[in-house]
Amino acid sequence: MAQESLFEGILRSLGRNRKQAFFIIACAVLLTTVINHHLPPLYESSALLRILASDQEAAAGLAASMNGILSQKATLQEVCRTCGLDPATAMSQDLFTLEDAGSGLVKLTVRNTDPDVLRELGDNLIKSLSERFLKYSCETSDLEIQALERKKALLQEKLEAARGEIARLETGPGGPTIVPEAAPLEEEAQAIETQIEEWRKHLQTLPRIKVVSSRELTRSFSETSNSLSEARARLFDLLKTYREKHPKVIAVTDLIDRLESRLKGFSRVRDREELNPDFLKTQRRIEEAEARAKALRDKIQTLSGAGISVQVASVELEALRSRRQSLEGLYRDVLMKLEDLSLKQSTSVGQIQVLKKDREEPRPIGLSYGQRQILAFLSGSLLAIFLLYTPAPMKAEIVSVGGQVLMGGGTHGPVTLEPIQALMQIPALNPIRLALPEPDPVQVRPYDDRLIVLNDPHSPRLEPYRTLCSNLQIALAESQTRIILVCSARGGMGRTTLTANLGVLFAQAGYSVVLVDANLRKPALHRVFDLENHQGLTTALCGGEGIGLVKTTSVKNLGLLPSGPLPPTPSELLGSVAMIDLLDQMKRRVELLLIDTPGLLDYPDAGILASQAGGVVFLHREGEPETDICASRDFLKSIRAKVLGYVKS
Repeated sequence: MAQESLFEGILRSLGRNRKQAFFIIACAVLLTTVINHHLPPLYESSALLRILASDQEAAAGLAASMNGILSQKATLQEVCRTCGLDPATAMSQDLFTLEDAGSGLVKLTVRNTDPDVLRELGDNLIKSLSERFLKYSCETSDLEIQALERKKALLQEKLEAARGEIARLETGPGGPTIVPEAAPLEEEAQAIETQIEEWRKHLQTLPRIKVVSSRELTRSFSETSNSLSEARARLFDLLKTYREKHPKVIAVTDLIDRLESRLKGFSRVRDREELNPDFLKTQRRIEEAEARAKALRDKIQTLSGAGISVQVASVELEALRSRRQSLEGLYRDVLMKLEDLSLKQSTSVGQIQVLKKDREEPRPIGLSYGQRQILAFLSGSLLAIFLLYTPAPMKAEIVSVGGQVLMGGGTHGPVTLEPIQALMQIPALNPIRLALPEPDPVQVRPYDDRLIVLNDPHSPRLEPYRTLCSNLQIALAESQTRIILVCSARGGMGRTTLTANLGVLFAQAGYSVVLVDANLRKPALHRVFDLENHQGLTTALCGGEGIGLVKTTSVKNLGLLPSGPLPPTPSELLGSVAMIDLLDQMKRRVELLLIDTPGLLDYPDAGILASQAGGVVFLHREGEPETDICASRDFLKSIRAKVLGYVKS
């Protein structure tokens, strides 16, 4: 009988358990369907946007600005309603991301579980950005202008308060006393200070640096300037039709760069910057007027006397004037910032251009619906194979020959399987029942009653044993093994009797045989041969001499390794590396090892040794429950024991 392949074993196992396999695969597919319903696959699409803005500072950090626009609740709700999405569900997901992709470039990535609405969602997001980007920038400028207006009002209040306090100290009852000769000087000083204030306001409107153009409007300069204007207009028209990397757009861009370089060369040669004469003239007037006002104030103080109260008031007055000058400087700075923001807001322009957009079907992030279902089917199939696959037992091809056939009296006809053979699915090593020992209370036998071969060597009851020995010789020659394990489902079946008589028959046939009593629960082989059991198998496994512990028997070529002292954990001892080494050492010294074990279903000892033995002989007694037979069969299959056949007793 040839051993089946792995593929055949899988088909056999799934065919035998097709309902369980179908149930496992269906559960895997159903579980994946539930996961797809609650955690559907996510699809994404991307687009590359180009931002054309006149304000280069606003062009910096474009992705952050656009994220701020699209993250507004009202904007997201409007986009979701346009695409037919639930705003509450969509806002809880990461619908989009914006990343800076270079100077003036932004990469927009849109995600959604429905690939059909993904393209519409991307178009609506780009439309919202086009409508709100410039407005968002204007709103930011409005907030800055409002803050500066508040700062301007606060500075104005403080300036008025400082000027009122200065006026109070100069003219109030608590101020310094002005003599009649100092009155004209006081009026002149106030007039000069008023004139200084007007000049300072005028100075704020004048630029400090003035660009003086000494450019000669030659024919070459005019032609270059006109060509540059025409090239820029042509580039603007081309960008409406072609992409940025189109050959026509690249050619016009290169032409603009060359014209600008030539025009800048003209400007560097003929343009220069110098201080504004009007600014310098007004500044000199202010300095002269301040010196005149200071001289008048000093003269007024000299005329008014140098009392203690006048000195204190003068110090306070100077502090207030210094504070007034600081406030006036801050006020001028605020006015200049307001003017700058107003100009930027009124002249800023921009445009969003789509350079690249996915035109293929949206791609899933991870596995799609179909891929998940295929993976679920394959996973379910593998799980079914893992749970249901049972390899076929490794059977030796045994020629089962009865006593009559060996003597030439048998006939070749159809063979009817016995119940034990149908249940175990293994061949019979001997179709005839083995004789059991018959104790005789009258006659005294020279050997133990269980040694039938020695007590009655010429009895016809030995024919089944001899037939079994002949068939085992054939099996040993074919399987090339030297270790045979004798087992049964339960204890009390006659394993010890069978092992002892087989050992004697093989020894009489010229084999060097060693019997190993591995029944560490209820050892009996030492009693059959009337030997001591002080040392034996357990002694060897715990560090003894091993082969030196084998005891000689009264039968030539037959030795016995008794069990030895019973250990607390026999299973661990029999499954140790020392047991494997001992068997390997003994099979090199003798031709045959016969191992006696406890019941397969009683203890795990026989199963541990069956996986190490080269062949297993199963002993069956009539009347044995079918449940024990099936359990023994399944157990031997699970450990992949090489069963030579069964024997009836």
